[in-house]
Amino acid sequence: MDQFKNYVNGIYDINELNYVFNSAKLSEAAARTGMTNFITNKKPAIFAAMSQQLKASLELDDITDLTPAKIEQMVNIFVQSKP
Repeated sequence: MDQFKNYVNGIYDINELNYVFNSAKLSEAAARTGMTNFITNKKPAIFAAMSQQLKASLELDDITDLTPAKIEQMVNIFVQSKP
């Protein structure tokens, strides 16, 4: 959790988000589901750790703006497989 919080604190634009995983060990669908669940379950801590610039690029003024659709948008941008 701390590692992820530090990661989102250092990101300033949604296009900088990048989570690469080994597709031989984890399917892309499983990675997306796992990240979605992680962000959803830790939403207050993750929102608090996000840089102001990242929040602005995601159009997040308040934690209530971190909706399931916004979380899905984030996950779709930064989950990428690596063979």
